[in-house]
Amino acid sequence: MLVISGLVVGLTVAVLFLEELAGIDLQAVAAGTFLVAIGLLMAALLLFLRETQLAAASLRIPEALLELDRKL
Repeated sequence: MLVISGLVVGLTVAVLFLEELAGIDLQAVAAGTFLVAIGLLMAALLLFLRETQLAAASLRIPEALLELDRKL
């Protein structure tokens, strides 16, 4: 999802460049692609946050397996 967001950012830049070069009004298209890119970026970051939470939870060792009374 993050890669698609980056591609849509590139598309936004291309649309803005084309708008300036050709002199046609593509502001609505540029705004739409920008909003899609930001939405994808936010979704990708939320998925990344969830993935790190799941990874951290899977690394927790149950207290029953710990030797808390052992001196090092």
